[in-house]
Amino acid sequence: MNQFAIFAGRLSIKDNIVRKATLLRAERVKFTLLNMLVLLSQIATMRILESRLIAVIHSIGHKMQRFSIACYSVNPIGQVASSMSNIAVQP
Repeated sequence: MNQFAIFAGRLSIKDNIVRKATLLRAERVKFTLLNMLVLLSQIATMRILESRLIAVIHSIGHKMQRFSIACYSVNPIGQVASSMSNIAVQP
């Protein structure tokens, strides 16, 4: 798998994940706005509230039609949680 993007942001009940999430690095990948919104909404559904979120997104298969998202959150007392999610993105 090729790592191609890392997102970081804070999630809370009142925060908008699309506004808070920041693309830190993207290599050899051009996202359409729709693809970006699909990825961010998938991250938002993981319900990691009031914690720092780092999502490492990997490509699976050809033409980037499927993604695997590994989310690592660090809560205020330093505990780390992780979850894995697979989604399909229409080209």
